[in-house]
Amino acid sequence: MDRVLFRILTGRVLGKIDLATGVCTQVGNLGSNFSSLTFDGSGQLYGATGNGATPPETLFKIDKTTAATTLMYAMGSGADGEVLCYNRADDFIYHWSGNGTMVMEKMARTDVAYTPINIVTTGLSSGETFGALYLSPTNFIISNISSQFKRLSASGDYGAVLASLPDDLRGIVMPPQFTNSTTTICQGETFYIGAGSLQLFDSVTYYWGDGTHSAIAITNMGLDGASHIYSSAGTFDVHILLDNGFVRDTISQLNVTVNPTPVVAISGSAALCPLASNTFTVSGTGILQWYYNGTILAGETTNSYTTNVLGVYNLTETNSFGCSDSAAIGLTLINVPNPTVTANSTAPAICSGAPVTLTGGGASTYVWDNSVTDGVVFNPTASTTYNVIGTDVNGCTNTASIAVTVNVLPTVTANSSAAAICIGDIVTLTGGGAATYIWDNSVLDNVAFAPTDTTMYTVLGTDINGCTNTSSVTVIVNTLPIVTITGATSICNGSNTTLTANGASTYAWTGGPSTAGYTVAPSTNITYTVTATDLNGCINTATVLVTVNTVNVATLHV
Repeated sequence: MDRVLFRILTGRVLGKIDLATGVCTQVGNLGSNFSSLTFDGSGQLYGATGNGATPPETLFKIDKTTAATTLMYAMGSGADGEVLCYNRADDFIYHWSGNGTMVMEKMARTDVAYTPINIVTTGLSSGETFGALYLSPTNFIISNISSQFKRLSASGDYGAVLASLPDDLRGIVMPPQFTNSTTTICQGETFYIGAGSLQLFDSVTYYWGDGTHSAIAITNMGLDGASHIYSSAGTFDVHILLDNGFVRDTISQLNVTVNPTPVVAISGSAALCPLASNTFTVSGTGILQWYYNGTILAGETTNSYTTNVLGVYNLTETNSFGCSDSAAIGLTLINVPNPTVTANSTAPAICSGAPVTLTGGGASTYVWDNSVTDGVVFNPTASTTYNVIGTDVNGCTNTASIAVTVNVLPTVTANSSAAAICIGDIVTLTGGGAATYIWDNSVLDNVAFAPTDTTMYTVLGTDINGCTNTSSVTVIVNTLPIVTITGATSICNGSNTTLTANGASTYAWTGGPSTAGYTVAPSTNITYTVTATDLNGCINTATVLVTVNTVNVATLHV
């Protein structure tokens, strides 16, 4: 970016001064007595000739590299002085002329003829304007013949005196300013660059040299500086770039050395279990110092510290670069109670052979005795009291116990009122050895029923503990014998016949003998019944009708 200053000589010469070194380089003779210079937003230089110049009170464009001038137009004639200042906010060139009677006007930068807009001023100008500086879209700072600095609004309102000058100053220069207190910092510290006098620009961008940048819109409110925290150590080349939409230039450059900062991490539990002590450790290798509640613990400069005193503990480590850090969060040692551990079972009492699951509660991890695993099903073989140790997130422990009762299975019997019956007979089945019984085949315990065929019946017996067992009984159902009677069933009156029963083992005739054969001589038709019993004791009957026929007597006639 160019910084331009002119010197008043017999012939006005345009010169360029390096603000970093103060060296002035002559560009060329302007060829006339110029009284004021100003840049527009694109960097174009303008100049105004003063009274007595040839031509006087005229606006020129000036080539910054050669000092060649190009006439634009003649301006109004004033008594003294011609001062210019470009307002980048409205793209107008402001013009001050006169001494006793001050003239303030503005001209569009794009005008090709003198078409000023007069600005009616208020307040005290205190005489001829010597120099003007663009301060903000609505304000300038001017110097005047009365050796004063004043604020002047773009609408012509003169403010109070800001400062008195040591002499009459012509022209006001406020180059961009950037300041930083140091160029060597520790990793994680904030590196700050302050900025000022950036009102001629739209934005300032800080390139921090680590691949990041901060782009800031210039507000004319003194908030144009920036800060940055380097996440890694090294040497970084910082560039500051100003931009006004036309001119974009690196205005400043510096190197920042970022030394590494130690990383402090404290390990150890912050929860103090009853009757315990805790040890805090760090892995640092620099100069170490432990702190308790923000106060140095004298002599505690090793990598570990053991305590049972409640409070906040931290450690600082300082490395060879002098960079220090502590843990981001110190450990606060607090008293914590032991967990209230519970021992839980899916069933306090089970039947022999049944599964059970034991689980601990009130802690984080659990260890059981008797080879039991927390939450895993197993089959106890005898009544046992099981103990569990529960450990919480703080490492504190407690115990609990639970008894699991293992009940033996009942010895169930299946009983029948008869082991074998004849078809049509009834039987009663009853269970034994338990409290309640459930039979299959729709049989009800101790309720008589009539089986239709030989069947095995199974009973499920449940005792008072809810334990079950089974037993079975077979009921044999025998069929009835098929009884038949043989012999003549039609006889003559006065004759007899022998009836013989068949199909069983024993027989009993109604009103007759208990033999298979029965000789009868009825005088009338009679039905005879025999009751027969087979080897199984099953009984059946048979009947037969004996018909008696009348004897016809023959009569002989002579």
